[in-house]
Amino acid sequence: MDKLDSILVIANPESGRSESKEKEDYLRTKLSEYFKYVDVKYTERKGHATDLVKYAVEEGFTSICSVGGDGTIAEILQGLIEFDNPPALLIYPAGTGNILSQALGYSQNQNKVIDQLDYENPKKIDIGLVNGKAFSFLLSIGNISESVHEVSNEDKEKFGFFAYVSNIFKNIGNDKQYNLSVELDGKKYEGNVDHLVVTMSEKLGPIKVSNLDASCDDGMMNLFILKDKSLWTKARVGIEAFFGDVKNSDIVEFMRGKKLTIKNLNDDQVHIDIDGDQGPDLPIEVEVVSDKIKVYVPKK
Repeated sequence: MDKLDSILVIANPESGRSESKEKEDYLRTKLSEYFKYVDVKYTERKGHATDLVKYAVEEGFTSICSVGGDGTIAEILQGLIEFDNPPALLIYPAGTGNILSQALGYSQNQNKVIDQLDYENPKKIDIGLVNGKAFSFLLSIGNISESVHEVSNEDKEKFGFFAYVSNIFKNIGNDKQYNLSVELDGKKYEGNVDHLVVTMSEKLGPIKVSNLDASCDDGMMNLFILKDKSLWTKARVGIEAFFGDVKNSDIVEFMRGKKLTIKNLNDDQVHIDIDGDQGPDLPIEVEVVSDKIKVYVPKK
């Protein structure tokens, strides 16, 4: 194939375990096999990746490479949705979870990922917007998502994804519940909620959470509401999720749609999680953005 025009690498220097300079040299060399011009910019603050997307568009870059985790990708998506024909996205997985890249079938081997991609046929994917803030794979409410926020950067660097798993198990028995009003495309649920999860496809990383044919580009979001707070119920839902049958569970309320509203029926503050980071508080409005974000995905 002929080389593509240009790519801007947006790198989070705190992600992953490799030295930044060594990684930069490798990426410049490797990406030059597929792109005529490669430049690298490092993020310096929260939200900087969003600003760098605007820079990339103004400078005429046709592609962007995200080097970091799902938080870096979320900031880049926030920038991409502001434009009608944004640059295509290449994901170089260098974070702790790398959930979106796994869901799209990316190799997690950093030495193989760039060569496995189809540069001639980028794939359009759906993303979610919650109160105007972009997320790519998950919105959630509950103790499990709150446990994720409590993991320190030191533990993430030392233990990787298992730091999240460990903290989730420490908090999974907590008895916190929410009294919510949920409406998705006219379908309503009101009452107790132990956990609420919205996914943009049927997969969370490598795990399939429903037996729907729910791809990442079908224009729909999937909503799961766990109503029971018992530890046994959570364990049962976990088993059902592993075998891809949550939507048929009698203890989970399931809906699909394009526009979602969630309100708190009590006076307390309720946080939401988006792609592993803390998002806005309730009330929220969520919508699906389709046919805008293009991602280089592995060759079939």
